[in-house]
Amino acid sequence: HPSPSLAVVVLLTLIGFWYVPKIAIVIIIGIKDLTGLVKRLVLTIIHKISNNYSKTNNYNKTNNIENMADEVVIPGRRKFIQNVGWSMAGVPFLLYVDGIMRTTANFRVHYIDVPIANLSSVFNGFRIVQISDIHAGSLQSPGLFTKTRRIIESLNPDLIVITGDFVNHHPAELDDIIGDISKLEANYGMMGCLGNHEHYNTEKQHEQIKEKLRSAGIDLLVNESRIISIGSEKLNIAGIDNIGSGQSYGDIDKAMSSVSEIHPVILLSHDP
Repeated sequence: HPSPSLAVVVLLTLIGFWYVPKIAIVIIIGIKDLTGLVKRLVLTIIHKISNNYSKTNNYNKTNNIENMADEVVIPGRRKFIQNVGWSMAGVPFLLYVDGIMRTTANFRVHYIDVPIANLSSVFNGFRIVQISDIHAGSLQSPGLFTKTRRIIESLNPDLIVITGDFVNHHPAELDDIIGDISKLEANYGMMGCLGNHEHYNTEKQHEQIKEKLRSAGIDLLVNESRIISIGSEKLNIAGIDNIGSGQSYGDIDKAMSSVSEIHPVILLSHDP
C-alpha cells in the first residue's frame, strides 16, 4: 500500500469533520420521519377499513382522524424536534475535536490481572506493560512520548510489548520518538508486532520502519515466537503480523511453529 499524500490525509480529516457531527441529526430526524411514516400507515389502514361504511361516513371519519392527527403533531413540536437535532449535532462535533486535539495526550494506565492456565507460580506477578497505536505522526510534540516513557518506567515492567501502529504513514514519523523508545528498559526486554499502518508504505519504507524499531531495541515478532525463562520454567511469547483492515500478513501457524506446547503462550496481535 503506497503512503497516502498529505492532501489525502487532509481530505480524510475534513471528511471526518463534515460527517461525524451529522450522526446525531440523522438519528433524531430519522426518528421523526419514522414516526410520520407510522402515522401515515395507520391512517391508510383506517381509511381502508372505513370503506365498508358509506361515503358520507367515510368522508367524515377520515377527516376527523386526520384532524386528530394534526392536533397531536403540533407544528411547534416539529420545530422543537428539528432544533434538538441540530443542537445535538454540536455534541459529537465537540467530542470529535476533543479527541483529536486533547485526548492525544490524555494517557491512562489500566491494571489488569490476567489468569493463564498452567502458568508456573514463579511467574505470579510478572508485570507486562503493553502500549499500542502510538501513531507517531499524530503526536503534537516529541515531548508527549517522553511522558509516555516516564509512565512506563514508573511501572517497573518485567516485559514491555508494543502492539502495532507505530506510525501513521511514513518511517520518518519515528524520528521524534525513537530516542525515547530506545531508552525503555524492562527486566526481560521489549517485544512488539506490526499493525496495519506499518503496511501503508512502500516495501522499502516498510523495511525502514522495521529496521528503525529493531535498532531501538524492540524484538519484533513477525510471525515468530520467543521464550522467557525463570529458572527451569518457561513462558512463550508469540507475535503475528497484521490480520484485519483488508490485510492478511499474519501467519499464526508460522508464529506457533517453534512454541513449546507444554508451556503457556501469550500471543501479540494488533487486531487480536
